[in-house]
Amino acid sequence: PGLTSRRILGIFRSHLKLVDRNDGLDDILSGSNGLPRANMLKILLAAAKLSIRCDALEMRKLNQPGVDESEVAKSVVADVVQTLTTLTRFQHIMWNPNSYDWSLKGVSVEMLSIFCEA
Repeated sequence: PGLTSRRILGIFRSHLKLVDRNDGLDDILSGSNGLPRANMLKILLAAAKLSIRCDALEMRKLNQPGVDESEVAKSVVADVVQTLTTLTRFQHIMWNPNSYDWSLKGVSVEMLSIFCEA
């Protein structure tokens, strides 16, 4: 069988924790080496998007009979808080409005869309 979204999210999160412990996500994301920074931003944003989408699917369980609504809500809220906490931790790196016209591009737009979905 294929990997489920939750399993893939677990792999993303494990990778991010390992990198943070060994190399420091802050160092990679604020470093001068563009390729590792760009790749880590892609992984971080993909994990955040996947987390929000998994939580949206989890919320569908609330309509099913016999589901403990408080457990589903507690799980979803914990996931969303973790995602938003992570994005907020790195917002100084991801939030990059154009200083000329204050337009948003790339990573800034992705981060904003994740905040809106959450």
